[in-house]
Amino acid sequence: MKQTGMYRIILVTIVIRVAYWYTSLISAETANTASTEVVTSFPLGDNIITVAPISLNSSGAVSDRFMRLFLKNRTEDKGIAYDLVWNEANAKMARAKTRHDFLECARVYYYLIESGIRNGELFYNTGTALLLAGEYDRALSAFIRSERYLGATWEIKQNMQSALVGQMKTPEELQNTWYRHVFFWHYRYGLRFRVILAICGILFTATGLCLWSFFKNKYAIGFIIAGILLNTFFVPSILITIIQETSDIPPILL
Repeated sequence: MKQTGMYRIILVTIVIRVAYWYTSLISAETANTASTEVVTSFPLGDNIITVAPISLNSSGAVSDRFMRLFLKNRTEDKGIAYDLVWNEANAKMARAKTRHDFLECARVYYYLIESGIRNGELFYNTGTALLLAGEYDRALSAFIRSERYLGATWEIKQNMQSALVGQMKTPEELQNTWYRHVFFWHYRYGLRFRVILAICGILFTATGLCLWSFFKNKYAIGFIIAGILLNTFFVPSILITIIQETSDIPPILL
């Protein structure tokens, strides 16, 4: 009985820790998203480049001095500073017409990346600005990082294809790579969804162990197998994404 009680405590502790970790991850990923959203499209040859939802409620220009102070004091009023810089970059993006304008937008987005902020929308907008500025290599790298967070959305795939065309390559060179088909779940689904499925796998496994330990229930094996399968597919995928994001360096400051 003492061992049974200890197992219960361990299982409950694991579930609580996983839930706390997931909540922290989602909060960090989605913190301070823009409020007033519009979608802007730009023509690029035969392709239409769609900018991710952006906000136009900027309150004015943000100076280099402010952005450097934001990087230096990233823990103080970070939410307000993020909104200010994010909205400024998006306002610049909506007004941009020349290559220099788009490079300036990418430079402002870079300040946010350099400050340690990581989310799919930020990388997507950075890649779009670089794409419209003709920086195809950097744009493709930004879209790949955006794909890790958001999954293989239609917009990301279209802009990846445009970046490849700009590099004088064919879109099939990226889309038909063997590992994208073999490990489709890693590329098709965003980080948040993969984390949710991994947590479900842990919960299924814990539920199955509880049913088997306490009730010898015949459904326990099904829960355990489902949990193991989910964890086998998605836990390594999450770890690979974390390692890739840790090892990838921000784009060169423009």
